Amino acid sequence: LPTRVINVGQDESAVFLWETEGKSGKYAALSYCWGDSRAILKTTRENLGSNKASIELSLLPQTVRDAVEITRRLNIPYLWVDALCIIQRDEEDWARESGNMCNCYSNAYLTISASRSSEASEGCFGMQNLWGGPPHEFNYMGESVYTRVAKKNTYFHQEPEHLSDTSTEPINSRAWTLQETLLSNRTVFYTSKELVWEC
Repeated sequence: LPTRVINVGQDESAVFLWETEGKSGKYAALSYCWGDSRAILKTTRENLGSNKASIELSLLPQTVRDAVEITRRLNIPYLWVDALCIIQRDEEDWARESGNMCNCYSNAYLTISASRSSEASEGCFGMQNLWGGPPHEFNYMGESVYTRVAKKNTYFHQEPEHLSDTSTEPINSRAWTLQETLLSNRTVFYTSKELVWEC
């Protein structure tokens, strides 16, 4: 586990920051755009103690709340989010922990990429721009699932009119996300067109 993770637990209203002290476990990592950094709850030396006790979900930006929900639904106990797991405005902690981000992503069980959002307030979920025909709805274990039939498999023979071209997604305007994408073993991308799984 990274130095600190968010324990997502099962409490609907709160999570807490946990210092792992070298313990092992399964965790997800979040890859996202901060946008206006003033609007993001961050861990600082001043609020480290209170964040270790409890963080109300209502205080978190929508993207982090969505990532908590995804992590809980997948029964992954921990989530790594840079703004909360690296002590901000602390040069020593930032230097050590940002230098270890490669391990945070490469050791994560899953990386959640909020590709469609340019601000942390926009969240992972949202209306998708449909293309390639209307989606087909089917029932899976009591839930509605939507899918579409691809015109042909074009992921390796790129034909943009048939391909979910993610190069224009807001997350791809950030340099930090290059390592996050390349080093993650498993990533689920919440794009403006579709949900993309990469393993």
